[in-house]
Amino acid sequence: MTDKITCLSYSQFSTAGTKAINQDTCGSVTFCSNTPAHDLTQRLKGQSFALSDGISSSAVSQVASDLAVKSFLSHYYRTPDTWTVIQSATTVIRTINASLYRKNQQGPYCYSPDRGYVCTFTAVIVKGNTAHIFHVGDACVGIFRRDNYDVVTSAHRTVGESGGSYLANALGFKANIDIEYHKVPLNAEDTLVMMTDGVHEHVPTHRLGKLVLNNAEKEDLAKTIVQTAIDNNSDDNLTCQTLHIKSLASIPNAYHETPLPLAHTLSEGQGLDGYIIERPLYQSARSYVYQALDTHTQQRVVIKTLSTDLAQQQEQVNLFTLEEWLARRINSPYVVTSPKRNAPPTKQYSVFEFIEGQTLAQWLIDNPTPTVSQVRDIIEQIGKGLNALHREGIIHQDIRPENIIIGSSGKCTIIDLGAAYVAGINELKPQTDSVEITPFGTALFSAPEYFLGDIGGDSADLFSLAVLAYYMLSGRYPYGTQIAKARTLSAQQKLRYQSVLSPKREVPPWIDATLKRALQVNPNKRFNALSEFIYHLHHPMPSFLNQGRVPLMEKHPTRFWQGVSALLVLINCALFILLNTQ
Repeated sequence: MTDKITCLSYSQFSTAGTKAINQDTCGSVTFCSNTPAHDLTQRLKGQSFALSDGISSSAVSQVASDLAVKSFLSHYYRTPDTWTVIQSATTVIRTINASLYRKNQQGPYCYSPDRGYVCTFTAVIVKGNTAHIFHVGDACVGIFRRDNYDVVTSAHRTVGESGGSYLANALGFKANIDIEYHKVPLNAEDTLVMMTDGVHEHVPTHRLGKLVLNNAEKEDLAKTIVQTAIDNNSDDNLTCQTLHIKSLASIPNAYHETPLPLAHTLSEGQGLDGYIIERPLYQSARSYVYQALDTHTQQRVVIKTLSTDLAQQQEQVNLFTLEEWLARRINSPYVVTSPKRNAPPTKQYSVFEFIEGQTLAQWLIDNPTPTVSQVRDIIEQIGKGLNALHREGIIHQDIRPENIIIGSSGKCTIIDLGAAYVAGINELKPQTDSVEITPFGTALFSAPEYFLGDIGGDSADLFSLAVLAYYMLSGRYPYGTQIAKARTLSAQQKLRYQSVLSPKREVPPWIDATLKRALQVNPNKRFNALSEFIYHLHHPMPSFLNQGRVPLMEKHPTRFWQGVSALLVLINCALFILLNTQ
């Protein structure tokens, strides 16, 4: 793991100027290469900078500004580490807006929000080698790159009937806020400047450029820019923040704190950091899995180690260490968890809860023809586990019978997060990286978009779950073995869904129609959500019921043609008898 992250110098300054009250607020959460390695949340969420500007028509706007900046800088870091920057930031900004809007609606400013708790808001998140910019109002964010200066944001103002302009977008104005968003790749020596309108309207671009060029790393740069605006007769509150990129990030392996030697094959009775290995459970080309006893708690756990072959590949090591990190962050009875360790690890391995039961693969061997009711119950539980993952921005990518444990009470648990895709962590990779998407899961259960090189979303897990339901009901696959071979859009358009209905199993036709929709090759034609799919496994859509029974020729083609042949024979015999009696 490298400790090197994007390092920057930062300055900020805010003043009331000629006014009695300063309705502006600004703040930041910063760190550099000496940030403690265990502070993973900061590393995954990035460094944040925010400023807010009140409006002169309101006597309480400074309250809104202060609340907006402080709430954002606090609550942003409380969002799940696995969320993307845009998901985390927009969620927090919309929540702040809702709070201010509700405060206005419930008070004396219901019919005049411009006199109430309203403010502009601008935030910059520096994560990895990218600046994420969120903007509401008429502040300004610009970036100096070499000799060029680009204004990134736009002024959310509109022209009135009298010819003047007024603020058209601000926090607290309306229930649903419009957030301007920009994603800007960063280079070393870039400088970002954030200014309220009291500053940027009174500092000419050429003057701003000279100030930045000569003072980019100075702690008083923001104050110097503000003073320039004051000297140019600004009569408003003034706030400025500057961010100078000193060095760019190396990709951090954010899932463990220190580089430790990998634990490989373990033997029965071997001790490891307070665990006693009891027996091997499973071995694959990717990993070795063992049952162990935690000598501190006397509880059984599962220990997983990376195979020797994959240990030479850094990307595989990163994925391996990610699995336990994810398991600690999911709170669902349907997803495997990772118990707290009682001693610092001396080697790299993963620890998970031990679940008494059998894999769904083994359960299907013991129960080869489960009822529709049993299948629905299992699929519903797995769906709840997937929903818990999706809420955290995690795509499982490897739903199959071997990765589901069924306990003695029938409770299902999703295991093996080793193939999971996490958008929030993927953001740490440089945008210039060309990434070849390879399906990590089992090909027969993988969504077709993976074979086109696309990054799967929630809909990809929905597809895999529907394949699992189809397989449990039929022992077959909806497209045979052709999915993995169809690696172009043209080839995928030729795939044809094979009905799950069979004379050997009692499956309602509307269940087949539900599965057919969930298993559409085009992700946009599937159900919009996992919960919708689960619902329609229990409650048929009227359109599915109106389709009636499947034609005999499609359901039993052999019997159909045998019947047609027999009927033709009878007709020929009747005609022969009729002709010979005349």
